[in-house]
Amino acid sequence: MAGLRYERPQIVATRTILPKHAAELTANAIDLATAGLAGVASSTHKEAHDLGIRGDHALDGICFRYWVPWDRRFSRRFVRIKPDLAVPNRKYLQPVGEKPTLYFIAGTTEGDLSNVSLPILLAEGEKKALALDRAIRQLSIPGLTIGIGGVWSWRWSPRELQPDGKLGKGKSTPISDLDRINWASRTVYLLFDSDVSTNWKVAAAETALAKELTRRGATVRIVRIPGGVACQRSA
Repeated sequence: MAGLRYERPQIVATRTILPKHAAELTANAIDLATAGLAGVASSTHKEAHDLGIRGDHALDGICFRYWVPWDRRFSRRFVRIKPDLAVPNRKYLQPVGEKPTLYFIAGTTEGDLSNVSLPILLAEGEKKALALDRAIRQLSIPGLTIGIGGVWSWRWSPRELQPDGKLGKGKSTPISDLDRINWASRTVYLLFDSDVSTNWKVAAAETALAKELTRRGATVRIVRIPGGVACQRSA
């Protein structure tokens, strides 16, 4: 395990990964050691419910715990679960009322967030972030991998009182996690899913994120990986 920066992995004795979930993780280039260190585990309906996830459907699935670098522990409030049974319009589930947060690889420190010599690889989704982080470590490529749960999960719309007196979505603003990272003079690689080339909504989110990070002083590069061939262009 030499070379890994996981200082205090919070592995619970009762945490398990079911064979079907292990197979899914393996298919996504995530070995069980990487998953275990990241706190990934199978979750039952009751466990998901206890974590604040709701729905009129089965909540069993793979649970991705979120690491909090400034607290040096996993979040006690925020997780995301990929349910075993498809939920209409919801690929992942998260606790009701919780705002989105960045997915930091377990062991990431505040020093990593401030160290601009470490380029940031910003991937869409927890599984892609874990697989990417494992790959750059195996290749000894320096970098800080961060995931975003969805293409717009770097923004947040709090519930506010509307003119009609009802509660509704307020103005969308960048999440506070972005303020925790030193972006100035830092190279950032955006790695969105391949549908960014065909889905204008995803492309719009990518462009908006690139502009936001550029505004914060980062040098943004967008990475495309079509058919296994990568190409890059500056934002």
